[in-house]
Amino acid sequence: MGVKVAVTVNIKGSPAAVFAQLTDVAHQPEWVGVVKEVRDISDTPVRLGSTYTSVAQFMGRKMVSKIKITAYEPGKRFAEEISGKPGGLMTFDFAPDGDGTRVAM
Repeated sequence: MGVKVAVTVNIKGSPAAVFAQLTDVAHQPEWVGVVKEVRDISDTPVRLGSTYTSVAQFMGRKMVSKIKITAYEPGKRFAEEISGKPGGLMTFDFAPDGDGTRVAM
């Protein structure tokens, strides 16, 4: 049985700028609290089909995940397929919202 979690946030900046920041996976440890390291990035910048490894620490457990970019539409959509524990699919949809961007995850 899968679990679906949906979150929407508003971020100051254009969809293109927010997309560029969120898809710069090398910097995830700076803004994703549980991510401690990102390594083995196949392409810089990432693009459709790129892969990388994420090392996270959650509830005292180290988790190593292999991640593949499955959607890459600048300023619109970004998705990652996560293998390992936890596995799953993370999708980010970007839309203009006043002077910022609405990101639905």
